[in-house]
Amino acid sequence: MKLKKISFLLLIVAIGFTLDIKAQQEDAKIKAAFIYNFTRYFDWPEEVKTDTFYIGIESNQSIYNELLKASKNRRVKVYEVKETNVENLNLHILYSNDVKTLNKYQGKSVLLISELEDKNISMVQFRKEESSQKYQLNQEKIDKIGLKKRGG
Repeated sequence: MKLKKISFLLLIVAIGFTLDIKAQQEDAKIKAAFIYNFTRYFDWPEEVKTDTFYIGIESNQSIYNELLKASKNRRVKVYEVKETNVENLNLHILYSNDVKTLNKYQGKSVLLISELEDKNISMVQFRKEESSQKYQLNQEKIDKIGLKKRGG
């Protein structure tokens, strides 16, 4: 009897863990789609425009992998940002939740995206509202680095 209870509890934990992983994967797909679509939503200043669009992702393998899939056969290069290469990357977009990394790109024409509560650190803040993934733009910071909304 005790073994059945333990087995049942382990099954419940395993199901919960599986559902949590699936939710995280879905969340990563949505965030990756937002990030990728920002390449089309904004125009960057002429001095930083290139034939290839560069996106850096720090500390989120799921979003990184989803962006690799989305950018395959396109003029988008996705980098995994690490402490060792953060200084050497010429990015258009950076996703990070590390204030130190984000601060290294402050004032540059790089669209900074995070999930940090401090809205003054990044230009785009991901947040959950009920069960939906949303984002909030810090238009003042976006304007300050010279990004323009397309068609606007």
